Amino acid sequence: MKNKISNFLKDLASSRVGLLLAVLNFTLLFYCYYERDWKSEPFHYFYESNLLKVIMFLNAPPFLFVSVPFWELGFTEAVGERFLIIKVLYFVSLLLAITFQWLLIGYIIEKTYRNLKEY
Repeated sequence: MKNKISNFLKDLASSRVGLLLAVLNFTLLFYCYYERDWKSEPFHYFYESNLLKVIMFLNAPPFLFVSVPFWELGFTEAVGERFLIIKVLYFVSLLLAITFQWLLIGYIIEKTYRNLKEY
């Protein structure tokens, strides 16, 4: 079982389409945040660009997957030094979950393309 999981993760990490999708996602995300008017109000979905709305919608599953445990365990109410550590842990977890999502999507696309090519 452990060998199957490690082989799957190796295949996932070697997916060129997945890596391209992950890099494209983060590039567009950083571009959208860079283009925001920083003098305006803090982040509000209604006032954001359509591109950022689409990226947020596509990244919603990993966001919910990571956010719900943090909410349920009460980590959103942490203060002080503990808050900073939890916030860093949250953003690293979110980054890993979003990357995993795009690697998985790319892996599925590659595998489907290879199977269609064989016929």
